[in-house]
Amino acid sequence: MARIRLHREWHGDEDSPHPPLLLIHGGGSTIPSNWGMLIPLLERSRSLLAVELQGHGRTPAGDREPSFEESADDVAAVLDELQLAPVDVLGFSNGGQVALQLAARHPERVRRLVLASTPVRREAMVEGFWEGLEAGRFEDLPAVHAEADLALSRDPQHVRRMFELDRQLMLGFTDFPDELIASVSAPLHRVTTSSRAIFIHLSESERRGCRTGCTSATARCSTTPVFSRNNLARWRD
Repeated sequence: MARIRLHREWHGDEDSPHPPLLLIHGGGSTIPSNWGMLIPLLERSRSLLAVELQGHGRTPAGDREPSFEESADDVAAVLDELQLAPVDVLGFSNGGQVALQLAARHPERVRRLVLASTPVRREAMVEGFWEGLEAGRFEDLPAVHAEADLALSRDPQHVRRMFELDRQLMLGFTDFPDELIASVSAPLHRVTTSSRAIFIHLSESERRGCRTGCTSATARCSTTPVFSRNNLARWRD
């Protein structure tokens, strides 16, 4: 399948001794809207590479059906083009799902993996999420997301297509297989915002048995309760 050439941009310290940190945004987002507050905090000591996924910001929508797997391959193509490997990866929400697929499909490209607000089970979503998504219309897209995309794409139809792609992507979302999660060899760090917003978890009984959501499939992971300024130091290294 033909790759979609992703918009990418560099920030930060080009002479940093650390591998680049790859930033993958979430649904309905762009580089500025997702990472605008974080980049200034990390660019003093890290080289940062940010991408915009299919149909977001300055990346064209193309005529391909959306999928986390294909987006991961698009990101891998960027790393191939730039001759980068391995990199540290920070993915937020849908971007975390892409990052997880990247680590599973292209393990040689990922040194460390940070997933923020990244569900891998349908049951992880808040009550009513799936019903709301099923009934969702373009008019329901929060203005902040529409305006952020329009500011970069300058095309109202691009904004509408972004909504359609993200909605279709999540309507087709199925649980990540345990085998895929277990196959990830890169050290994994999970960033949570509440006791319910755990990223890697399996059944309800397994969650009761481990409050952090770590299971045999995620034995190499660690968990941070909140994504805060106090935790940024560990990701500068």
